[in-house]
Formats: sequence, structure tokens, C-alpha cells
Amino acid sequence: MTGDHFTYNMLMEFHSFLNNLASYDDEFKKYTDFSRPDAFVEDLIDSVYEDLSPAMKGDLKLFYGDSVLVPYALIASWVLGTASDYKQFRNILQKMSADDLLGFILSTEEEDTRNEETEEQSFERIEAQLAVLDMDETIIDSYRELKKFPEQTMNRIRLFLDQFYFTYFEQAEEKIESFLKEKVKEHSGIYSRDSSLFKKSIIKVSFDDQCDSQEEYLFTIGYLSGGQQSYHQSGCRIFCYYGYQFEKLFDPEFLEKQIGDFFKAVSDETRLKMIRLLSRKSWYSTELAEELELNKATVSYHMKILTRLNIIDISLGRNKRIYYRLNLEDLTGYFNNFLSSLQKAEQ
Repeated sequence: MTGDHFTYNMLMEFHSFLNNLASYDDEFKKYTDFSRPDAFVEDLIDSVYEDLSPAMKGDLKLFYGDSVLVPYALIASWVLGTASDYKQFRNILQKMSADDLLGFILSTEEEDTRNEETEEQSFERIEAQLAVLDMDETIIDSYRELKKFPEQTMNRIRLFLDQFYFTYFEQAEEKIESFLKEKVKEHSGIYSRDSSLFKKSIIKVSFDDQCDSQEEYLFTIGYLSGGQQSYHQSGCRIFCYYGYQFEKLFDPEFLEKQIGDFFKAVSDETRLKMIRLLSRKSWYSTELAEELELNKATVSYHMKILTRLNIIDISLGRNKRIYYRLNLEDLTGYFNNFLSSLQKAEQ
């Protein structure tokens, strides 16, 4: 469609920068072969993390590792189009109240209704909404802190973001933006040659078909985001943010290697059993080991092989437990790519 277009957003790059740092030590966030960034990104994250003071690491964990309030505020600004870089967002943040920040992730009632509530009623309502959203207890704790000390917490958030931006991110911003400008050109060209193939390869979720297939797509390319994706639908507009590494899906040599790695991985009997179990529900690593009658080290070994194929969804549950579940759609993609390669070979 003529309305579809490509862009980049430096505010989302700042978000990815903080997200990478916040998950630096988390085993479940380690890079896979597919999503491994280039040397510049790896060196940037490594060097910044090593340079952080204990206090900055504490703030990073508090405001980005254990909370969704600040990340959602940055992401919402991208979707709403209110800011394209941190300096624009910073101007918004200076005027933002604690309730404004909460409003990014909570569907609140009309202002008149909220004004009629007592502080206790408001507290109970927001906590109930967080529970419905299945938020972790640490996120509810961060809300309580924000609600109890709104001005102090907002000032800490502003200081935290300023420190990370002006001390570390600003110096890399020009290089990142230059890289993304080139990727916008490249991916726009790929899209113009075969838009349906591009959408099928990049977009991994289904949207409400409320516009009779006349949606407008806004593709935002990320550099620091690894192999991550996020989506949002607003009316007939589809916002898709994805890491530039997804261009590998259009590289025949990469796809051929992926198919070979996939069949080699699933030819193992133990991994086949794991795939069957993971297709039924999410499994915590310890209970998966017990079910298969294996030790945890063996399960970890096999799981690393499967996660490199990007067919396993990984989530962090209560008490920092890592849960695994099969991504059936991505699993099916391997078989489709294999069939497609056979068809091309026959032509």
C-alpha cells in the first residue's frame, strides 16, 4: 500500500539501550545466532555496563529491570508520535506527573470518576488493574513506591534517564542514526519488490481485520533491539518495531543454514520429547527436568540448542523463574521454508 512506510526512532533506540543493559546478566536474554548484534553494539553494551557505578546499576534494575512504567512510557511515546528522540521525550517528562506515567499502562476511568475516589479506593483500583494485567509483584511494588512518593520518585526517574542518556547514549547516537538511515533505504527496497513476502516474514502476529485488509503499516527499524519485535494496532494503523537482523530472513544462504541446523537439532530424541512437552504448556526448567528424568544441566544444554532456533518462547515468572514454551508458528516456519526451498530447486 502507498500508505505503508519505513522509519527509525531514536527514542526506541534509547529504550533498547536501557533494556539491553537491564537484562545484561539475565541468562534467558542471551543472544541467539539469529539476533546477535554487530561488534559495535556488543562493545557498547559491554563497555557501558562495566563502567556503571553500583548506584546506577541499582537504578537501572529499579526503573527498567523490575518495572514497566518507564519502558512503557518510552514505547507509548513512539506509538503516539509525541517524541522521536530522548530530548523531545525529556521535555514531556519534565511536565509529567506520577499519574501521567501510570496512565501509559493503565486504562483509567474518566477524570471525574477518579476525583470522586478516596486515596485508598484509587490505590485498590490501580492494584486490581495491575493484577488483571498479570503484572509481577515487583511491578506492583514499583507502583506503590510511585504512589507513596510521587514527586520524589518522578525526580529520581528524570535523573536516572538523564544520567544514562547524557553520560553514555548521546555519544553513540550519531553513529546509530547513520546506520538506521541506510537500513530504512535497504528495507524499503526489499518491501517494494515483494511487500506480501516482507509482511509474512516480519510480522509474526495476527491483527483484528477491522479495516477490510486496508491497514496502513508503519515499520520502525531498530539497531540496538537485537532480534526483538513489538506490535501495536491503533484503528487501521499497524505499528511494527523490529530489529534490523530480520533482514537475514531474505538471505537464501542464511535460510539454508537455518533449515540444516533445525533438522539436525530436532533429530535428537530427547529434544523431540521436549518439543512435544513444550507444545502443551509452559514449563519451569526444574519441572521439565523431573518430567524427562534428566538433570538440570542436561536440560539446559538441550534448551540452548532449541532457543538458538528461535522456536522457544522464554518468559520470566515469579521469583525470577525462567519458563519455556514452544512457539508453534515459528516451528511451522521452518517446514514452510524447507518446502519453499524445494520448490525453488525444482524451478
